Amino acid sequence: MVRSIRYSVSLGLLSCLGGMIYGYNVSAEAYLRQLEVDLGLSSTGQELVSASATVSDALSMVVAGQFLLDKYGRRASVSIGACFCVLGSVMGALSSTLTGLVIARLVQGVGNGVSILSVPLLVSECAPQERRGLLVSMFQFGVILGFMAPIVVQLAFADWKWTIGLGGVPGFMLLLVLFLIWDSAESKSWLHARASVFMAVADDEVEETSSDTDSEAGLPDFYQGVLLAVVLAFTNNASDAIIFYGPNIVQMAGVGDEESLWTSLLLAAVNIPAVVLVLMIVSKFSRRAMLLTGLICVILCYFLIGITFLVNPDHIAGLIVFGFLALMVGYQVGPGTIFLMVLPEMFLQRDRASGVMFGTAAMSIFSILCNGSMLSTIEALGGGSSDDQKRIGAGRTFLIYSVAYFFCFIFLYRTLPETKNRAIVHTM
Repeated sequence: MVRSIRYSVSLGLLSCLGGMIYGYNVSAEAYLRQLEVDLGLSSTGQELVSASATVSDALSMVVAGQFLLDKYGRRASVSIGACFCVLGSVMGALSSTLTGLVIARLVQGVGNGVSILSVPLLVSECAPQERRGLLVSMFQFGVILGFMAPIVVQLAFADWKWTIGLGGVPGFMLLLVLFLIWDSAESKSWLHARASVFMAVADDEVEETSSDTDSEAGLPDFYQGVLLAVVLAFTNNASDAIIFYGPNIVQMAGVGDEESLWTSLLLAAVNIPAVVLVLMIVSKFSRRAMLLTGLICVILCYFLIGITFLVNPDHIAGLIVFGFLALMVGYQVGPGTIFLMVLPEMFLQRDRASGVMFGTAAMSIFSILCNGSMLSTIEALGGGSSDDQKRIGAGRTFLIYSVAYFFCFIFLYRTLPETKNRAIVHTM
């Protein structure tokens, strides 16, 4: 019993640190404004720094999904992702030019991509069925801590080199957990699928309870599953506007430079109780119901934020911030947390690495489209770069996304299966 608890705690810690790698390094919002001043970056330059990590994480997911996860194993892939995280952060701290920063962010992106692909997959395949939802959810909890950490560091040091450099800490800690604390060498599902003899965890620690076969009952076929994964990936990007350009967007509502960072910290902080709520209810409610309910909230928030920008009422800044707070809660209860939980559960063992790869790669591709064009899109839809034009462009942008997420809801309502009670079974 004690060993089983220790195993679950170490697995949860591994999940959380994997999330922190992604959360800390996926966005450059904490220091983007300082880079604009120090390096004289235009909107395009800021988008390049911000989006470069997302480009490389999408590419790395394809490589990891096709060549690493099934051939060399989940544990090796997790280790590689953590090493790239550390390397990219050190390179960023030593950079002083736009080119150096972009290269460092590309390296960080490899760590992000491999981590978000391999860590939830490893945890999902190793966790006991009754704790699987909770332990996989710890990845999203780590993502939230990662979102907050660079903002805190930037407010404390006011130096982007410190902020980007400390992004390697979660990767270093994950390596310590993986090699010094966690007493399991590899996912037992992968070991059995490879029909190899490696050190595996004790049967009573990962024993599934509902089935002895990797059943296809109630699951879509591989191609239907990939389509579902792509749509889920698009909804998972519902927080990108806040994550990547939160300070820029709230400034369009009249918030100042320093106040915008504190606002971003508030928006990141609200995710903590939201994810804690998810951890409390994930074992009680269906995955499907939670995701669809959260997505409804996202749709309404995008719509109301868009209208608020266009109407420009009194106290617009407060209304926009309130809308963002509600948006983040709905996102975490729904597509934010449930996406990575459902993704491995929708595919059979033989297809799991490829299916998860398609889902997470699509998530990054959609993020590139948003992250790499958000500021330019707002200026284009507003007709210019003045404050009023940016405000109008932001309103139109949020309304367009609201409509897009509505169509996703219709599709998912009709096709998304319930995977909560499905056993991920370890058979030879």
